[in-house]
Amino acid sequence: MAEWLSDPAVLMLTPAAHEAIQAIEVAVEPTLADDGELASLKDWGSKYVGAVARIAGIVHLSELGSERGPITPVSAETIQRAAAIGDYFKAAAIGAFLVMATDPGIADAVYLLGRIRHLGNDTVSERELHRACQSRFPKKDGLLAAIDRLVEHGYLIPQQTSQQNTKGRPASPTYKVHTAAKQ
Repeated sequence: MAEWLSDPAVLMLTPAAHEAIQAIEVAVEPTLADDGELASLKDWGSKYVGAVARIAGIVHLSELGSERGPITPVSAETIQRAAAIGDYFKAAAIGAFLVMATDPGIADAVYLLGRIRHLGNDTVSERELHRACQSRFPKKDGLLAAIDRLVEHGYLIPQQTSQQNTKGRPASPTYKVHTAAKQ
């Protein structure tokens, strides 16, 4: 990123700060294993060390200001303070993910969002979603509840369905997929 012309500053670490970041990486790695503290949230946990480094940058710049901050390397003490904030974030994330895992409605919506991402379409119909998720939602009621949750949070936007006289089945409700749902 140092080559990016739009970066206002590139922060450097002291050798001791670099060692402190590496120690955090070494400590976090086993917690991502199957029996570790972060096993159930590997995606989040794999970004933890980077988050601590960014927090350290914010702490560093807030202490030294825009004049001295960019030209002074980040210290090991700043990394340790950022790690303490990171520990708070980690505890909050574990709690939040536990709550989400115990709410079947959230778990179903997260599953459906994953299937929508896999489909990669700009719009999806209830029929397409039911076909893509039939093993999870054998009955339409469960699917509709998950769709409602995604609509409520803005991931899916209901579209007007055509009321034309057609033979066969009526048109299935269609949803525009918000760009945030594709990430």
